[in-house]
Amino acid sequence: MIEDKTVKRSRRTKVDLENDLKNAALKVISEVGFSGLSVAKLLKEAKADPPVFYNRYSDISDFIDKFVRMYDYWLNDSISIDFKKGNAVKNIEDIVINLIDLLSENDCMQKLLAWELTDDNPITKRTSQNRDNNSTSLINYFEEEFKDCEVNFNILLGVIIGGIYYLIIHRKLATFNNVDYTTDKSIALLKDNIRLIIRKTLVIPNSVVE
Repeated sequence: MIEDKTVKRSRRTKVDLENDLKNAALKVISEVGFSGLSVAKLLKEAKADPPVFYNRYSDISDFIDKFVRMYDYWLNDSISIDFKKGNAVKNIEDIVINLIDLLSENDCMQKLLAWELTDDNPITKRTSQNRDNNSTSLINYFEEEFKDCEVNFNILLGVIIGGIYYLIIHRKLATFNNVDYTTDKSIALLKDNIRLIIRKTLVIPNSVVE
């Protein structure tokens, strides 16, 4: 007896179909990266027909824009800080340390960042700019809090975050300065040193760091 795949597909709810597309994207991206993601590959992996995709998204660019919001640290709701006066140093520490943890575990975001660095196209430009735009309110808060520091907050944070991006993405290829960032010990050491850098450089008069 021939299996009726059409009947099986029709039994999936809208939520099921949406989840199947997202799971399919994760699998395709893990195999070929964002540059290899296409509607055809997505539908094949999700075992879905074109209307399933085009009823939800205008094209692959639209899908990626929405998809990355779930996996990009700066675009989702994983960032929470306490805006009480005097908490800025602890807030930036928490954000950076959480970034290390989430990026280390998030293969999808690692591939997104690698794609943005190696492929100059409208999608990578948009995802990169969206990330920066999304952090504007946070940056404004920290700029005000650290305005009296000797170092420029934006430059310092850029160096720290850029370094984290590179060390995490690069770690599967080789050690860096003889440090193996695939080990828990080295990641813990990275966190300790970043905390030290933040506390030594972002010195606010009359502030207390717990």
